[in-house]
Amino acid sequence: MSDGEPWRPRAAGVALGYGVARAISRQLRAARGMQMPVEFHAGDVRLLLGLLAAAGLCALIPAAIAYRRSPKTALRA
Repeated sequence: MSDGEPWRPRAAGVALGYGVARAISRQLRAARGMQMPVEFHAGDVRLLLGLLAAAGLCALIPAAIAYRRSPKTALRA
């Protein structure tokens, strides 16, 4: 992964996942008559932003603890 465009593999993964979900939905509808909706809603964006905020906070706590410790003490432990 290049440093200049780290979003490309992620975008490809999202597109691949979306395509596979749509294909599974079509197969289910044809085989069993069951509809599986595959679409994005505004709530999905809010959920994504909430998860990113939670992940950022989870990453910030150990970083703040490490920032307050001396590197010499951290390396001895």
